[in-house]
Amino acid sequence: MTRDAQHPVFVVGMGIAADDLTAAQRRTIRSAHLLVGGQRHLDRFADLPIEKLTIAGDLSNVMAAIRADLGRRRIVVLASGDPLLFGIGARIAREIGPEAVTVLPNVSAVAAAFARIGRPWGQARIVSLHGR
Repeated sequence: MTRDAQHPVFVVGMGIAADDLTAAQRRTIRSAHLLVGGQRHLDRFADLPIEKLTIAGDLSNVMAAIRADLGRRRIVVLASGDPLLFGIGARIAREIGPEAVTVLPNVSAVAAAFARIGRPWGQARIVSLHGR
């Protein structure tokens, strides 16, 4: 599936704290026609006069909305953690094709945890128990 280059799906990593978003990520979020995310992430952008879709449990309705708008409107998905490490970014890329997705990553919980303890994590084995 190809995409309209003017209306890709953007997946924005929200980082660990409210101040973690970059200026580019904030511009991308403000330019959305459809903003998708968990309620706590959407609440941060309650003042934006754009359509919002809450992720709550089953992702089938979210994926259907993304497919319906793909190439017609700019979709921005707000992601917890690293969007491509067991995250929603990986699911979206797998289902609609990586060429239709632009990921704007942020600090992940894993990177932040290792930074806090001052240890390298190049040899770490990462597993996810969230949602499993």
